Formats: sequence, C-alpha cells, structure tokens
Amino acid sequence: MAERVLIINTEWPEESCPVQAATLVNYQILLELVSRPSVEVGFLKVCSEKAQASLNDVQSHAKELLESSGVTFLDPVTLPAPPGLRPRLSRLLFPRLVDFYPITADKKAAYAAAQVFDPTSIIIQWCENESHLYSDFPAKKFAYYGNSDIFIEKEWGKYLSKFGESLRSRIIRLLQMKRLEKFHLREMKKWNFFSCVSLNFAKYYQRKFGDKAFYLNNIWVDRYGEDWQEKRDALETAEKIKIVGSIGFLRASANTMGLEILARDLLPELRKTLPKDSFSLDIYGSGQPLAHVKKLLDQPEIIVHGFVEDLDAEIFRSQIFLCVNNASPYKTGHTRYLHAWSLGCCVVAHRDVALSMPELKHNHNALLGENMADIAKLIAKAASDPELRRRLGENGYKTLAREFRVEHVVDTMLEKLTSIEL
Repeated sequence: MAERVLIINTEWPEESCPVQAATLVNYQILLELVSRPSVEVGFLKVCSEKAQASLNDVQSHAKELLESSGVTFLDPVTLPAPPGLRPRLSRLLFPRLVDFYPITADKKAAYAAAQVFDPTSIIIQWCENESHLYSDFPAKKFAYYGNSDIFIEKEWGKYLSKFGESLRSRIIRLLQMKRLEKFHLREMKKWNFFSCVSLNFAKYYQRKFGDKAFYLNNIWVDRYGEDWQEKRDALETAEKIKIVGSIGFLRASANTMGLEILARDLLPELRKTLPKDSFSLDIYGSGQPLAHVKKLLDQPEIIVHGFVEDLDAEIFRSQIFLCVNNASPYKTGHTRYLHAWSLGCCVVAHRDVALSMPELKHNHNALLGENMADIAKLIAKAASDPELRRRLGENGYKTLAREFRVEHVVDTMLEKLTSIEL
C-alpha cells in the first residue's frame, strides 16, 4: 500500500533561492519524496492572508517542475484572521492554546483542506505554528523542526529586557514563558516523531519525550559541484580582506544578537590584529536592523549591502565567511554554514556552533574561536594563508556532500513514518 505523504508549509517551495532557506529545503524534500517508490506526495500551503496564496514567477516554475515529477498541489487554505486577544488578566489566570498560537483558532478549515488528499502521513518542516495547528490531525505525523518557539521566546525576551524591564513585567514574562512551554510540549507530545536541526534542541526534547525526538541534519543544495573551485579562483578578491559578516533578515533574533557582538566586540579586536583599511565586514540581508544595532554598524569597516540578487557571487569574492551568532546565549543551527561550504568558503565562527551542529570541527572544516580576541586572530591567520583557506573550504564542501544530504533526511522520515501502524 502506498504511503500518502502530505507536506504542509506556510511557504511555496522554490527550486533555488539562496536567501530563503525554508523554501529551498521545502523544494528539495518534495522532489526527493516523490522520487521514492510507493510514495504519493501532496503539498498544502497554509496562508494567513489571501495575497499569500498567489505565486510569483520563481514559485510558479518550481510548482510546474514538482507537478511534472508527480507532486499533487492542493488548493491553498487561507485561514481567517485570528480572534482578538482576550483580556490580559484572563490570559494570565486561565491561559489557552490560542493565546500563544492564534493560528489554532480555526482547525476545522485547516483539517478539511488537508483531508482532500486523504493522507496517511503529514510532514511539517520549519513551521512551528502549524505543528500546533495540526497536532490533532488523524494521520501519522513527523515534524522537521528548525528554531523551537520556546528557545526563541526565552532568549529574545531576555535580550529585550536589558533595554528596560520592571519587576512586574519580568514576573509576567517568566510566567508566560512557563505557560508557553507547557502548551508547546502538550501539543508536541501528540506528534509521532519530531526531529531538530540543532543538536542542543534535540537533547532538550529527548529529555522530555525520549527517542521520538532526535537530531536530524539540515540540508542544502549543491548548485556548482566541483566547479566551485574554478569560480572561487576566478572571483575571490586579492586586493582586500573581504569578510562576510552576516547574511539573512537583519531584524531576526539570532542575527540581531550576532550583529551586536560583531560590531561591539569583534571589530575592536580585528583592528588590533589586521592593518588599518585592509579589511571589510560585509553584511547582507533584507530589512532594517534594530535602532541600537544600526548605530553600532555605522563604522567604516562595516558595509551594509541590504538584499543582493546574487549572494553566491558575493560569497565567492570573499575570503572568509564569518558568523558569531552562537557567541550569544541563543545557540542554534544555521544553513548559512552549509551555503558557505557549498561555495568552498573558509568558515570562521564561535566554537559554540558545535553545540548545535557538531559537524563543524575546528581546523578541519572551520576555524572555531573561544572568544572575540581568539576569533580575530583566527581571521587574521586565515586571511594571510590561502592554502589554509582552501583546505578548510574543501573539507567543508566534502562535509556538506557527505553529511547534509536530502536523501538521508527523507530516508529517516519514511523509515519513522512507515514504522507506525495506524
């Protein structure tokens, strides 16, 4: 009997989109699933607004390719606007799931849209809200988790509190966090399996739920194959030390914390280790940073490019790909390391990245520093040693090809789902 797998997501899949990791991963999983024998694959987009149900040209092209491969696209479900918040005292004294996850207010419409495919299994990738929406859906359930709500809210709340928080507000925040964790764990207990792309998150859930929770590698796409070496040789700049300092949405929680550390703590150390005017820290990503971060970034060595059409070309031109997000209290995995490896770029990061992605190993496929002074010295070392950069880039590419494969992710999903008897 065929396994009828329905992928549910808030984003349309896209064949190749270097700045939207979720859409790229979505596409790769769908394409791999539909290639498997005895597996029928459907896709359902969950929208909060009617405008989100439409497709742009890139998404339309991806849809055509996936449909030609055998994926069935269901009509998107557009959920009504969530109800207004209940009175604050009611939410504090008598909390409900909908207070924390407003999307769960209309499960009836969401479930009816999914039932059109008559799935035996559903998979939700990187959509924590939707995992709560579909927690009671009558099918086998596998969640492929990215950044968990409770970790984001906990660290983001603590981060924002440093700008001023009364004792009363702190008590309410901590109480709300406890409630959020309670509801979150209650709903995730209903899932048959859920994996995390960050090892530290997986360990937390394993303590709560045992073997139904586990670490499962992230994935990326290898767009160039071995041609990355030729492209890097042709494009990598030799005139100045060009360091990719950050990519992605500039107001995102992890990026906000990382950019603050980059400008406030790392840049002064780099000025000690590298000659004046010899380097640039290049920041890529849409949106505007928070006001205090924007002020910190206003320094001559930092170039904020905003969104760029060809991010790959910018990374090929750079000798070093830097990420210090994991130097903050918020430890999480990022596809950006995989993106850099796919282009043979030398990765430099804080050593705590290995808490989330243990495949990053110091002096093998990355340079991992203990603190900002240490990281600045590693950057200077890599900047002066092209052979070191090439060795790290080559090992990074090999690690990507060996460890972060969509085949492995889909194998794991299907193995877990087919082990369940309804």
